[in-house]
Amino acid sequence: MKNILLCLVTLLIVTSCAKDKNGPRTLVGTWVRTGEYLISPSGERVHDSFAIYEECQKDNLFQFTEDQKYYLKEGSKVCEPGSQEQEDTYELIEDDTKIKFGSGAIWTIKSLTSSGLTVTQPTAYWTGYKEAEIIFKRR
Repeated sequence: MKNILLCLVTLLIVTSCAKDKNGPRTLVGTWVRTGEYLISPSGERVHDSFAIYEECQKDNLFQFTEDQKYYLKEGSKVCEPGSQEQEDTYELIEDDTKIKFGSGAIWTIKSLTSSGLTVTQPTAYWTGYKEAEIIFKRR
């Protein structure tokens, strides 16, 4: 009986200490956008917005800091010299399912792993679409 109990306790300790294979689910860090799509009212990706971005926009860096600051920085391909960084604040709201920026913009977190982030936001500029979906990878 003691051997069975010892085995169960050992198994419990080992499994409860196992690491998440995706690593920590944290927004803090630097991200690069890898895709952006317009989504139809039925939920389908209908337009690849990222494909029409200039090359200098595709490598921009999106950085979230622990002190709730957000930076949008030019990557190595600079579009306009002199305007290389924008700053804002952010907070996680609604049980960490949304990112609210100081500017008022709100992104809904669709998925967040140690290596990837997908968010959606309403489309204010494009009529006939439900939302935009933006895909990032951790840098």
